[in-house]
Amino acid sequence: MNLHPVFHVSLLRKHVPDPNAIERERPEELRRNLTYPEGPLKIGLRRVRELKNRRIPQIQVYWGKQNRMVLTWEDEERFRSNYPEFFEGEAQLEQGGPSHT
Repeated sequence: MNLHPVFHVSLLRKHVPDPNAIERERPEELRRNLTYPEGPLKIGLRRVRELKNRRIPQIQVYWGKQNRMVLTWEDEERFRSNYPEFFEGEAQLEQGGPSHT
């Protein structure tokens, strides 16, 4: 027996809004032209994917897109070439630069 997923209008109830359930927007994230910053925000975990005879290092990237955070895995080499500013601190550590201890 096939039934349609329907209900009777008598089952509907009036919505009572709860003002405490609304999360307020953080205006400090807005730019002057009222847009949100987009692009990579920070780097997370690292992993190495193995495909046949290749090893591909990847990093977890947190992106800011349209007022939300999106998480993706990106190839580390490609991400380094497009966003070198995320790796400036690592270069100083590898060269024996200043340590923050």
